[in-house]
Amino acid sequence: VLAVGDAEFQKKCLGKMQKSSREGQTVLIVSHNLASIEYLSTQCVFMSQGTVQNQGPTKQVLEKYQVALSAETINVDLASRTDRSGTQEVCLTAFRIEDSNGQTLTRVRSGQDIEMIFSYKCPNHEPIENVDMGFSFGLNDSQLLAVVYGSYINRVFRKVPATGEFRWIIKNLPLAEGRYVVGARVLVNQFESDWPRDGIAEIIVDPGDFYESGQRGHESAPILLNAELRIV
Repeated sequence: VLAVGDAEFQKKCLGKMQKSSREGQTVLIVSHNLASIEYLSTQCVFMSQGTVQNQGPTKQVLEKYQVALSAETINVDLASRTDRSGTQEVCLTAFRIEDSNGQTLTRVRSGQDIEMIFSYKCPNHEPIENVDMGFSFGLNDSQLLAVVYGSYINRVFRKVPATGEFRWIIKNLPLAEGRYVVGARVLVNQFESDWPRDGIAEIIVDPGDFYESGQRGHESAPILLNAELRIV
């Protein structure tokens, strides 16, 4: 039902199912629409080829479903990259994404809580002072959608160990369904230390219940806004 009709029709269907659920009725939904499943369901069953793969609380099962969609996780080796610029006082060596339970992900979904993890090393094996690290999301390596540095949130590190990880925690991922390029850059004393060119990884974002309404948002807009509407 949710795959047909216009947006208004789908909205009515979601409203009817939610009303039935709140009245104590059991509603069974079979769908690949993760946003609707996350919005309407408290319990979920993941099936593949007629066999139950996982079942339990919806968010936990959706995370297992995402992992099963691909045999490979997002775990990128950056140490061997030569297309990079900077002083190389601090060098990025790897990138991965984890969910809130520490599970390395193959892909993510709109509205999900994730950690973007950038491993690094200091080639001289000594701690480095005044380190600023940032990352970006883009539709490609030249069309940026969002950029954030530690300095934007008053998080420049006075000193970092010779090896370690920069961990960015993102609550309620504000990206719509699609493919995005992740970029990363490190500054030391406000000078470029490491910038792997043309992005470091491509991530796939599946639809999720960002708005907590079962609606995915506008089909041609990649950024989802967390906003409130009122009339006075």
